[in-house]
Amino acid sequence: MARYTPPVQVKTLQTPWKVLVMRADPAFEASKRKEPFYEFSNGRRFDENTAMQGPYSPLPHDNP
Repeated sequence: MARYTPPVQVKTLQTPWKVLVMRADPAFEASKRKEPFYEFSNGRRFDENTAMQGPYSPLPHDNP
């Protein structure tokens, strides 16, 4: 006599890490692109996307 095995369906979820981070912290992307670039002692602060700065940035710059 054969042993009974019920039909089993296993569901797997493949969720990227970025989706999990965005669910936990919706402002993650905005805060990543708005990092403090310069901060003066009087409290004045300039925020920039640090990934777009420097000599190898994809944006055109004024440096010869």
